[in-house]
Amino acid sequence: MLRFCKLALKFLAATIVAPFRAVGELAGWIGLSTKATFDTSETEHRRPWWQQLFLGPVDWLRKIFNWIAFIVALPFAGLKENRRRRDRAVAGIPAVVMGVLVGSLVWYAVASARSVNARYILQFDEAANTDDFAKARSIGNHLIAQGTRTSPEPALRFCKLLAENDELERGNALIEALAPDDSPGYPPAHEQRAIGYANLIARGASPQYASSLLWHLNQAGNRNSESISLAWATYYRATGQLEPCIRAFEVAARSNPDHYFSAADLCSINRDRDSAEKLMKLARDEFRRRLAQDPLDTKSRIQLAQAMARLEQFDEAEQTVRAGMQLQSDDVNLVQALANLELIRYERANQLQQPLDTRLEHLLKAFNILRDPSIVFDRMVRLYRDASDENDRLKIRAFFDEQLHQKEATPVGHFALSVIAVLEEDTEEAIRQLERTLELDPEQTLVKNNLAWLLAARESPDLDRAMELASSAVAKAPQIATYRDTLGTILLKRGDAAQAVTELERALPGMPPNDRYKVHRKLAQAYQALGNEDLTERHRSKSEPLSRVNH
Repeated sequence: MLRFCKLALKFLAATIVAPFRAVGELAGWIGLSTKATFDTSETEHRRPWWQQLFLGPVDWLRKIFNWIAFIVALPFAGLKENRRRRDRAVAGIPAVVMGVLVGSLVWYAVASARSVNARYILQFDEAANTDDFAKARSIGNHLIAQGTRTSPEPALRFCKLLAENDELERGNALIEALAPDDSPGYPPAHEQRAIGYANLIARGASPQYASSLLWHLNQAGNRNSESISLAWATYYRATGQLEPCIRAFEVAARSNPDHYFSAADLCSINRDRDSAEKLMKLARDEFRRRLAQDPLDTKSRIQLAQAMARLEQFDEAEQTVRAGMQLQSDDVNLVQALANLELIRYERANQLQQPLDTRLEHLLKAFNILRDPSIVFDRMVRLYRDASDENDRLKIRAFFDEQLHQKEATPVGHFALSVIAVLEEDTEEAIRQLERTLELDPEQTLVKNNLAWLLAARESPDLDRAMELASSAVAKAPQIATYRDTLGTILLKRGDAAQAVTELERALPGMPPNDRYKVHRKLAQAYQALGNEDLTERHRSKSEPLSRVNH
């Protein structure tokens, strides 16, 4: 038993002393090398003053450590051996102190730099939040000078600030540095660039941007956020991948159930009615849950009614909207939603070719709800155009007559009658209705354009009045190609070929592709009047309808 205890004590001593032995050996070698470098004198008292100033505190530490090491190691080993180890450990103290000092200086420098940078970031955020653009711009320039990799998040915020203050070129240059087109960068910056490319494509930009969009989408990382999911949907739509596009909208719908409608529309295009119905049920259930949490959430109530209508649950949808109107009777959005339900019912009845009376009933209900009846009148005109039975046309005409004679005359009503007159090829009646429309609303550019066209096209044209109206329409809305086409046509009829060419050339790019041949035909006439045979032949070669050319 005694032997066992001795062995245990030896093992314990070896375990405790081992770390001291290792540290002592290492410190001893470091201390000897340091002593050889700095202490060239024979004794401490003959050292230079600067060495005494530096090594004085070290000597005191050496003496203190000497006693500590002696007391700790005394129970476990011989006195002579402990002194040798102690001397080596003490000799290494200067090197250890120097290492600690150097490490402290490095740590202090790094911490100070980070602290200064953090203060700059706080000042930048404060200036941006208080709309102090000059100060925010100055601090932002300093942060960018430190390198975008040092502070990528503030650099991205600086890019957005520049864009909001019309410095798009500088902002684009910075975000391109944060998220390059050919190498990985800061993922949130890649996300912003992906959203930018997606918006370009959604607005009709060339599909060639799809490759750049794909690169930034892959670098953005987070595929489940609403914005990135929508950007993926745009990419898939641009590249003709319908199924992945639907799935991307479904992912976006987890954040915003509005996107269930877009996914359902694509399923309908893909002739997958079961999937479209399933998505609408998901939308209905989600909006129903949100409405249960907040009965005053008008947006969720309207979207719930829309989802129910898409599922042909029209009565439930109407009850949902009317329940909201009882809670918020002055909410115009709920009134509009109730009218839209009737319009959806009309569209469905139109698809099923239900009797005219049924379709008119839905339109009349919407008309009685809406303050602006233009959307109803537009559908009435289309219904009139598509009607094959004369009795049906008489019913629609009677509706307009009733509105104009029994109620206050509206510009929209007279405009609708002008369209019906054009469909009946009654030019004089159409002109009369348009003149009446202008009396009620003199600023309607579409009415001016249509009236100018009819005045110039009738058997006894009034080109002066037509010119006045067409010029006014173009001055109010110069971006609309059809208005410039009308003005160019009138100028051509007046014999002003040079001015006609100017207007027709501006109109050509904005015209629908199927109607451009008409503009080419008029340009050929104008260039022929100007004696330019080359351009006359070029436009004449394009003056045939696309269907005939393809045939």
